[in-house]
Amino acid sequence: MFPRAQRRQALRSSWLSWSVWLKATVLKKDSSAVFADLPFWVLKATFFVAFFLS
Repeated sequence: MFPRAQRRQALRSSWLSWSVWLKATVLKKDSSAVFADLPFWVLKATFFVAFFLS
């Protein structure tokens, strides 16, 4: 689907944004925020699965 380098760069940038969001959520130590953002988790997980399978 993508050239290998472009795919790697896209994966790195999306992983970076995901990890930044995860750290921010964990640092808030607010479990209700995690559950409120659950659809976002599902969206990210779906993206990664689709990305690796493509």
